Amino acid sequence: MEEGKFLGGPKISAAPVQTAGGVGADGKLVHELVEAQALLNPARLAVLFKNQALTYARLVNLASCLASQLVERGVGPEKIVTVAMPLSVELIVAILAVLKSGAAFNPVDPSWPDARLNLLVKEAGPRCIITTSTLQKRFDSSRVELLLADSEQQASTPLSFSTDRNHVLPESLAYVLFTSGSTGKPKAVGVEHRNIRNYVYSILATLAPPPQSVFALLTSVVADLGYTSLFASLCSGGALHLVPTENVVSPESLARCFEHARPDYIKITPSYIAALLSSDRAIDLLPQRCLILGGEPLRWPLIDRLRELSPELRIMNHYGPTETAVGVLVHSINYRDRMGASSVPLGKPLANTQVHILGENMQPVQAGAMGEIYIGGLSVSRGYLGRADLTAARFVPDPNSSTPGQRLYRTGDVALKLENDGIEFQSRIDDQVKIRGYRIELGEIESAILVNPSVQRAVVQAEGQSDDAVLTAYVELKKGESGNREVLRRWLAERLPDHMVPNRFVFVAEMRCLASGKIDRQQLKTQTQETADVDQPGARPFTVKPLEEQILRIWQKIIKTESIQPTENFFEVGGNSLRLIQLQSELNREFNRNIPVSVLFTHSTIRDQAAYLINGHTKATNDGEKIAELRRAALASVRPRHMTDKGGL
Repeated sequence: MEEGKFLGGPKISAAPVQTAGGVGADGKLVHELVEAQALLNPARLAVLFKNQALTYARLVNLASCLASQLVERGVGPEKIVTVAMPLSVELIVAILAVLKSGAAFNPVDPSWPDARLNLLVKEAGPRCIITTSTLQKRFDSSRVELLLADSEQQASTPLSFSTDRNHVLPESLAYVLFTSGSTGKPKAVGVEHRNIRNYVYSILATLAPPPQSVFALLTSVVADLGYTSLFASLCSGGALHLVPTENVVSPESLARCFEHARPDYIKITPSYIAALLSSDRAIDLLPQRCLILGGEPLRWPLIDRLRELSPELRIMNHYGPTETAVGVLVHSINYRDRMGASSVPLGKPLANTQVHILGENMQPVQAGAMGEIYIGGLSVSRGYLGRADLTAARFVPDPNSSTPGQRLYRTGDVALKLENDGIEFQSRIDDQVKIRGYRIELGEIESAILVNPSVQRAVVQAEGQSDDAVLTAYVELKKGESGNREVLRRWLAERLPDHMVPNRFVFVAEMRCLASGKIDRQQLKTQTQETADVDQPGARPFTVKPLEEQILRIWQKIIKTESIQPTENFFEVGGNSLRLIQLQSELNREFNRNIPVSVLFTHSTIRDQAAYLINGHTKATNDGEKIAELRRAALASVRPRHMTDKGGL
């Protein structure tokens, strides 16, 4: 077969390009673009994770093998396959295999509680679940067939390189992601192949990555924030570096991880990079070429800090809800944009995407006015699976389109239209919030709390700035019931993901209501000050030792509150995963230590941390050398570039 050809198809380039027929006019879907890279560069490193590495040849062969098994089980177009696996090269293989089978992948996080996992499986109605032998007991195999990705059968199955499209059309479902639901139940967004294909071609045209660029994946695949790195890397012949969670939550560990595998591109949330920059090794945590920030509003002080560390680093602001395939607006930042703006502009639309700022009656607003963001074009997904009413409410007919069936997605985001047609995010029109990049409907948390038989009323609010907000649950108990914050926290943790469990629980004797009968949310804080809080330890006297006093001052600086006792849990007084990163950096700097984040999880009070500093010790490990050795071995051990007519490698 002639090099550069794909089974008689058109010439392949390393990065998809805009053609006269529009983005993706050659018809290739995202998994076919990965296959094309395997044919062009079979020996090139595709995926790297800890002590595992896959070349493009191996990645596609393993995915083809798994895809064949899925097809044998009746999987195909418009079927859903739930993928419940920890971060690993096998996870990437599974995602690619589902796409190759023609079905849609639905990723779920194995760290979520069983109740949450089984609720999502019930809602998705998958044809089967790809998981591992250690996780299979968490699912009811009598209801849904399980396919174990780490079974002996998988290891012994002969490799094959299949290019059969399995009747997948651009309009076929590609993946299903769950987002928080205001009615108390998560909703499933169905994204089609044409949606994600348009995004991949467009973002690659924007980034223009050189051959063999390294993309770091620092976020979970259960949300599409990480799909920029995942698909942009594998569809352009780059190397996808899967960063272990234990490295992600520690600046020092992440810096060591990057020492011998420095990424060219990273996409993360502004709040996360801000936490990482608290480390003394901040400069070592930045990518070589481009930092893409998304998932939250981006503020200028963070840009100032990044410019100070790396003046030549390309920084991009990226915006887009899950309902419109990863992202629709992108903006390369320069200081000319700062004139009078409080937040960084969102940018201009990607190819084949239209973004409108509309006011009443869906009329465009003038420059200097605010309105709701509506999104149209190829990025607009199918809608919410099994929720026709909700889909109709959020995906509305496009009044300016002459094409029948064209829709606009109502984002619920309020934005200011700038003079140069730019867009600056302002607020939400509902109770949806973003916490550390996670999209959360406060009503879903409130509904979960109200299921508790001891609770009469509950209100959940996000307090603080969006990049540093904490969830506070105000709870009114039924008469005769007593409250305990830790008991309620554990109860919720059995039903909700960690990012949806409130940081603080405040018990209120009786919530005041407005004339409409709704709870007066504005008066909750004032009312709390007038009401004795149940199970509140603040009134108990403590003797604070000098070392504890040093740690207390660090906690107060990070959590931004004075009322902290030495026996209170970090996560119960406003701490979260990002603040934990800041705590680790501050403690290491103050005491000249190298305290692992894992220690701070197990020593989560001021008193425990003081005891650890007196009695404990740590030993740094260097995963960077292992990664460098693995990269060299992977590239040295593959076969020469050669292919048979059947695609064998």
